[in-house]
Amino acid sequence: MLRPLVSLALIALLLSVAPSPALALTITVNGQAGNWASVSALAPADPADNATRGLDIRSVFYTNSSSTLYLRYDTTTAAAWPNTTAICFNSSGLITGNQTVSGCGSLTQIDYRLLISGTPTGPNNALTITLQECNTGGNCNTTLAVTGLAAASAGTVVEIAVPLRAIGVISPGLSAALDVSVNTNALGAGGDSVRYDDLSLPSPTPVTLTTFTATAEGNTVRVAWRTAMELDMLGYQVLRSTTGARADAVAMLPDLVLATGIA
Repeated sequence: MLRPLVSLALIALLLSVAPSPALALTITVNGQAGNWASVSALAPADPADNATRGLDIRSVFYTNSSSTLYLRYDTTTAAAWPNTTAICFNSSGLITGNQTVSGCGSLTQIDYRLLISGTPTGPNNALTITLQECNTGGNCNTTLAVTGLAAASAGTVVEIAVPLRAIGVISPGLSAALDVSVNTNALGAGGDSVRYDDLSLPSPTPVTLTTFTATAEGNTVRVAWRTAMELDMLGYQVLRSTTGARADAVAMLPDLVLATGIA
């Protein structure tokens, strides 16, 4: 969309609304790794996990949108990927929890367990995903009917989408931390078990900015920008500053440039 003609815009302020590249991503769950280019692999929490890691799991990544947690794990080879993987969650925002749960490795106080099964053959291969709630006896027998669960693989990449509310995270940032373990061949012998502690879920910033241009036209500057996402926001304030600092910036327009509500 083309924004109005102004004499000078405080460009730094407009650019500051772009999100951190490792957060607020909306992932298409199809087993493709392209959307994850800006996300770094996690480091296992337990040094002992490093000794066995590589049997199946090569790396694990995570990111989130305002409502969904996305996990991706890369395996050594597609053929070696076992039929059942368990992903276990412990949210510090929950008061329930269990000491040990089968298939969750060294992670304790388990609140929820995901079971992913299928054979990772071909591109965009849909997998079966089940979310279970675990009771105080360490049994994860209650299967939850949850909309928004998804899992897919392609070659050595497996992607998973889990609604945050489904694993006890009411809103990003409100849960102090989320502990996760990824356990291949969880219901059988062998396989990898890797634990990751204190995964923060920062609230996504409300705007994903895709382009911003400022073009001189005589003694004025035409400013234009495009957005890919505008979440729960009213609009933009165009400011003018001679120093580039917010402290001496003045508004160039009497009203907000309204957001379009892209989400």
